[in-house]
Amino acid sequence: MKIWTAPYELHPRTTLGGHARAGAREGALIRIETADDALGHADLHPWPELGDPALERQLAVLRDGGRTPQLVRSLRFAHLEAEASRGGRSLFDGLAVPPSHRLLTDPATAGATDLEGFDRAKVKVSPDRPGIAEAIARLDGETGGRIRWRLDANATFDAAGILAFLAELRERVGTARADLVDFVEDPCPYDAEDWRRIGSVCPLALDRETGGQDDPAVRSVLVVKPAIQDPRDFAGERRVAITSYLDHPVGQIHSAASAARFAREYPEAVDVGGLLSHTAYEPTPYSEALASRGPVLVPPAGPGIGFGELLARESWRRLV
Repeated sequence: MKIWTAPYELHPRTTLGGHARAGAREGALIRIETADDALGHADLHPWPELGDPALERQLAVLRDGGRTPQLVRSLRFAHLEAEASRGGRSLFDGLAVPPSHRLLTDPATAGATDLEGFDRAKVKVSPDRPGIAEAIARLDGETGGRIRWRLDANATFDAAGILAFLAELRERVGTARADLVDFVEDPCPYDAEDWRRIGSVCPLALDRETGGQDDPAVRSVLVVKPAIQDPRDFAGERRVAITSYLDHPVGQIHSAASAARFAREYPEAVDVGGLLSHTAYEPTPYSEALASRGPVLVPPAGPGIGFGELLARESWRRLV
């Protein structure tokens, strides 16, 4: 198998919140050529802040014939695209992409028009982002209280802090509706007693950062990112929200295809996901090739993952 890479940068429109470092985000597209000359493409977008090996380290591992857990997933996706492209098929043939929430990286500048067609919105919250509760309350009023809010704390609060934030939010919104908060994702570092206390106030979602994976009593939703996890490993969960890895549109498309396959096999488990993440970054030719019908991502046309002309124009560097 031959392997090429093409480095890239993504430029956030605003702060990504949580543990994300400021500035451009780096990653690399991967192209493989199989023994029968089929081409497949994937993304490698590490988050060292969350424990991933750095990009250059992973590329060195790949060059030396090794694999990291993230590389295993990326190469799996590249092979899936090669298989589809070999037959002239789209990776999405026979599949329906599940709906997504609206990701608001800066709710202070958002308006009701940004939420048209959506019934869920996700906002990054943390102790160092003042004014978020006020912004959510304003948007909730502008949308007539139809949005269920997903609050991603990235474990940046302590238990008392997130409970105080939730109390402030409810006070500002001025409503007692039970579905105001769809869930809080990773409210604080995992502690069984703290999570149960917070979970008595609102549903909780578990991402990979906090621990507690073996304690299903503390969560209502499991957030799964196909870039680093196989959704099929979580088919027994009650609610699985499949999201991108806030990565390149190539990675985003593979996450969408993975979510669509999971939804076909386990329709009772799949929840509204987070697959419309390209809006978090400044536009690129790849992101401009994406479309949506309301909350549903529409993949680009063409064999495999689409993007054929864009991928052909990349300055590929032979790695293996």
